[in-house]
Amino acid sequence: MRGQGIDYFENSRRATYAHRAYAIANPMAWTGYSSQIWGLTASDGPANATVVLNGRSRQFHTYWARGVSQFESNDDGTIAPTAAGGAVAFAPEIAIPALLAMRETYGSHLLSAYGFRDAFNPTFTTTSVPVERGSVDPRSAGSTSTTWASIRGRSLR
Repeated sequence: MRGQGIDYFENSRRATYAHRAYAIANPMAWTGYSSQIWGLTASDGPANATVVLNGRSRQFHTYWARGVSQFESNDDGTIAPTAAGGAVAFAPEIAIPALLAMRETYGSHLLSAYGFRDAFNPTFTTTSVPVERGSVDPRSAGSTSTTWASIRGRSLR
């Protein structure tokens, strides 16, 4: 990579922008993806299940290495705030607004006393399939993990 003028920092910056561009394009039409709400990384998900939602069969996973490339797409609609949080060092101009948008949009459904919950899936709104970790609120954040991912004592205020 160095031979092409790319180092770890630049690669991470480009990957951050690529994740956001993927969310904007939203090729799988997941609920909640946008220029402000994005984040694919390994995280908890709602369930290992195939569910028909709005007439479309959707495959969901519990803990899974979520991410996309030109060759593969591991995406089940689960958004991990840690993906945007981990990108603050590389692209703060898009990562911080993403975290703020998640907090503003989903509030207490996504935040605990320790910070952001690990992940949420606004597409997974069914209550007929039990989730492995978390709960489902079909009116707001969909499936939300009950584990959290943050540094104790830190907040976005």
